[in-house]
Amino acid sequence: MERRSRTISWLGCLFLLGISAETEKRQNRALFFNQNEQIMDHILRIMDETANPCTNFKEYSTGRTYLAYFNNYSVPAFDNLNRKFYAVFEQLKNRAYESGSPEEKVFKLYNACQADQKKEKKNSYLEVVQPDINLSWPQNTPQGSQWPKERFQWLVTLGRLRRFGMDDDLLKMSVQVDSEDHSNYTVVIKKPRYLHYEDWLHEVGFTKSKATFLNEEIRKLRDNLNNENDDKPLKKRLTLLELESQHGVSLNKYLEVVFDRKFPPSFKLQIDDVNYLVRLNQLISSSDQEAVAVLLMERFIDFMTLSDRLDAPYDCGIMVRDRMEFASNLIFEEHILGEKKLGEYQFQATKLFEALLKPFRSGLERNRLNLPTSQISDHLKTLNGITVNVGNMPKNEDHRRFVTSYYEDLDLEIDDDFAIIYLKMSVFKTSRELGKLGKPVSNDPSPLRSIQLVNLVNLNTIVIPYYVLVEPLFMTRGHDVFKFSRVAYEISFLLMNALYSGNSQAKTNLIKTLDDYDLFGNTQFPFDKDYMEWNVALKYYRVIFNLIHEAYFLPGSGFDQSQPNFTDKSVEQLFFLFSAQTNFVSECLTLMPTFAETFNCSSSS
Repeated sequence: MERRSRTISWLGCLFLLGISAETEKRQNRALFFNQNEQIMDHILRIMDETANPCTNFKEYSTGRTYLAYFNNYSVPAFDNLNRKFYAVFEQLKNRAYESGSPEEKVFKLYNACQADQKKEKKNSYLEVVQPDINLSWPQNTPQGSQWPKERFQWLVTLGRLRRFGMDDDLLKMSVQVDSEDHSNYTVVIKKPRYLHYEDWLHEVGFTKSKATFLNEEIRKLRDNLNNENDDKPLKKRLTLLELESQHGVSLNKYLEVVFDRKFPPSFKLQIDDVNYLVRLNQLISSSDQEAVAVLLMERFIDFMTLSDRLDAPYDCGIMVRDRMEFASNLIFEEHILGEKKLGEYQFQATKLFEALLKPFRSGLERNRLNLPTSQISDHLKTLNGITVNVGNMPKNEDHRRFVTSYYEDLDLEIDDDFAIIYLKMSVFKTSRELGKLGKPVSNDPSPLRSIQLVNLVNLNTIVIPYYVLVEPLFMTRGHDVFKFSRVAYEISFLLMNALYSGNSQAKTNLIKTLDDYDLFGNTQFPFDKDYMEWNVALKYYRVIFNLIHEAYFLPGSGFDQSQPNFTDKSVEQLFFLFSAQTNFVSECLTLMPTFAETFNCSSSS
C-alpha cells in the first residue's frame, strides 16, 4: 500500500550509511517535505484501504476501532502542546518577578504544585474546608462521641463546596444568560449528570461497623436519586418565595452562602426540573444526615483530586492552565506563539468562522419550510450578532494590562502551601464565574468551562481557546481541506445551539430549515432533554457536516479546492476521510448527498 505520493530521497542515503530498517521506518514517519505529507501519512496509517468505503466506511476510514483509538489525532496533538508548556514553565519558573505580576502568581502555584508532587503525605483539603462554621467532618469526631448531625444543613454545606467550583453534585447551579432576556444573567438550577460514590470510609478513620452503616445509607440515597424515572421535566421560572410556598424547597440560604450576599424573596431563577428538586429535598431530609455529610465529603475530595492529578511531569502545567487561564494565555502568546504566529491564528480562525456562518445564513434566508418571517428574522438577528474570539482574550485591550488587572485581587501569601494556594485559586475562579450575576451581559472574556473545547459564551460569542488550535485539529498551514476538521465541527455545532429557542418543535423546525437534503427526515428534536438518542444524534450530525461541507465546497468560499499534488485521493475523499478520523463519527457521513458520488458507490451498496 502506497504511504505517500512522493518519497524523501535522502532517506536512501541514510540507508546506504548503514541505518537499520527499523530506524529508517521511524525516519519515514517523522520527516516530510511539508505538513500535507505528514497529515497524509497519518490518514493512510489509520485507514484500512482493503475495506469497501461504500459498505463499511467506518473500517475504511478509521481502521479497526482499537487502532483508530491509539492512532487518533487528539492524543499526540495535546501531548505536544503539554510538552511546549512544560518546557516554557520550566524555563521561567526560577526567575524573579515583579510583586503582583501574573508570572509571580502563576509560578507560586506551579512551584507549589511541583513541591507537593514530591511529598509522600499530601495535605488534606478537609483540614481547611469544613461543612459549616464550627462543624467538623464526621470522621474527625472524637472516639466515644456522636457527630452533631442536628447542626448539619446539607444546602449550607453544598453551598460552601460550590464556592470551590463543585457544581455537579446533588444539584447543578450556574449563572447563565437569561433565555428570555439575553441582556441579563440568571441563576439556573439543573439535575446533575450523575451521582456515584466509592467506598473508602475505612481509609479516613471510621470504624468497620460505622463505615458499613454509612455506606449502606449512602448507597440507598444514591440509588434513589439515580433510579428516578425520566418523565418530562417540569421546567419553571420561579421566585424564591414561589419555590418555597408552592414546592416546599428553600434555596435562600444556599444562594446566600454561594454568593456571600442576601437574596430577596422576589429573586427569580430558572429551574430545569422542579420535580427532581422536590424529590431531592425529600430524600435528603429523610436520610441519615451523617451519611449525607459523608457523601458530600467524598464528592468534594473526588472533585479536588480529579482537578489536581499531580502525578506526571505535565500535570502541574495542565492544572495551572485550568486554574489561571488568562495568565496562561498570556504566557502562550508571549513565549510559545509569538506575534507573527498569533496574527496567523487570529486570521485563520476568523476566516474559518466566517465561512461556516455562510451556509447557516443562506439556509435561513431560503426558508425551505416557509416558517413565519418573524422567526427567520429572529434567527438571522441572532446569527448576525454572533462574534468570534480567538484565544479568549480581549480584542481591544492590551493583554498584559488585562491579565494583571484580572488577578489583582488574588492574594497568595509567601508561606501558603499547595493545598491553600489551590483552594484560593478555585474560589477565585468560581467567584469570577458567578460574579456575572447582576451585571449586564458583555463580550468581556470570562473563564471557560473547558479550555480544550470551543465554547459558546453568553449565547453571542464563539470562543476558540488557544489550546484547541493545535495541529492537525486546527490547521494554519497545508491544504485548505484539512482546515475543516474538529474545530470546524465544534464551531458549527455551537452555531446551531446559539439559534435554539423555544420548544422541541421549534428546534426541529430550525434543523430542518437548514437541511436542504432532508437528512434529518421525520425525526424530532428530543423533548426537554439535554441529550439525544444515538439514532437521532447521527441524523443531526449529518446536517451539521453537510453545512460544513457546503461552507468549504461552495463556489466563492475563499478556500482552495484544487486537486492536491501530494496524493491521488480527491479533495472530496480527503474531506470525508479527515472528518471521520478527527471526529470519529464516520457513521453519519455515508448518507451525505455527495458521499456515493465521491467513492463511486452503486445504488445497491
